[in-house]
Amino acid sequence: TDQADLRLPGSVQDIWNVRADYGPAEIDIRQRFTLDSIYELPLARLGGSGTASRLLLRGWQLAGVFSARTGSPLNITQPSGLDSSRPDYLGGQVIRPDAYQTLQYLNPAAFAQVPLSPVARLPVRPGNVGRNAVYGPGFWNLDLTLAKGLQITESAQVQLRGELLNAFNHTAMAGVNTNITQGTFGRFTSTRGARAVQIGARLTF
Repeated sequence: TDQADLRLPGSVQDIWNVRADYGPAEIDIRQRFTLDSIYELPLARLGGSGTASRLLLRGWQLAGVFSARTGSPLNITQPSGLDSSRPDYLGGQVIRPDAYQTLQYLNPAAFAQVPLSPVARLPVRPGNVGRNAVYGPGFWNLDLTLAKGLQITESAQVQLRGELLNAFNHTAMAGVNTNITQGTFGRFTSTRGARAVQIGARLTF
């Protein structure tokens, strides 16, 4: 009897070798950096002590949140009658050095499909690619806020805010297709959000 006929669908690629599915979790992000800062703009020094000067030049703040992180794991798959089939790794470079120019992140030539059983249409053996064996691209982002505080009473203040989310409109590629049976295998399929502008007010009392 074909070995593939003995393997039943499940959450692992090979029920006879569960240890082969040991690998990083989907949320495994190895490095993450976040910097949060607020700077009081010293514009009040440019004016005098008059009421107009205080209203126009005092209370300005520039704030920013910079974040950067490495990518999360990608699980290379070969969909079949088994839930977690994976292909073979043939050798060579897995991630293309020109990925951001060609939008092709993974090198298709580094992988090959495992042959299917003609009877059960299941892989004749487990693929040698590990679970979540490749990491996707990292990304960075900068959000900026310019705010102006206005003192209404001794205990109440209104802050007018203008916010730039993804201030530099940095394009972060995402959504790598990990299905080896598709023609877009290894390509970026989406991007993280473009720049967004928000205007708001905050009352503190």
